[in-house]
Amino acid sequence: MTSPALPLDLLLEGTTVPTTVLSGNPRPGSRTLALARLAATQLDPDTDLAEIDLAGLGGDVLDPAAPAVADALRTLTGSELAVLATPSYKGSFTGLLKVFLDHLPAGGLAGVTVLPVVVAASGAHLVQTQQHLDDVLRELGADVLPGLSVGERQLAAPGEAVAAWHASFVSAELRR
Repeated sequence: MTSPALPLDLLLEGTTVPTTVLSGNPRPGSRTLALARLAATQLDPDTDLAEIDLAGLGGDVLDPAAPAVADALRTLTGSELAVLATPSYKGSFTGLLKVFLDHLPAGGLAGVTVLPVVVAASGAHLVQTQQHLDDVLRELGADVLPGLSVGERQLAAPGEAVAAWHASFVSAELRR
């Protein structure tokens, strides 16, 4: 019996994988969300995206039983592939994203492949935030892909940053 293909393997084969895009930016419809969408479609141009913009949950994000929050948690944990995007706030990912992820138990993202996407003004904050987010995602059991880190200045032409990350990522995966 062969083991099932991972979303990454399927993507490299050109198979469409349903994807969830989640933004931890506290601003609704942020550039962070747009970057996450762009990264998801770079990985799989034909994917059907489910979208979670945590900014739209408002104060309900504190209550895992709130219908919109419970639905968002089910969507994320039921995903094969998720793109989680956050700006860097004080050297780490947003409190909004942390509160949301804290509703999940240890291992709550087992079986989900996650691409972490980080936006920051400084290179040091990019590295720190990416590491903090990767650590939490691994604690939750996610299969964490090499992250996409984008400086704020690159948001003027985000397609270039995403394309460069994708080329490097695919090249590294094909060498494995």
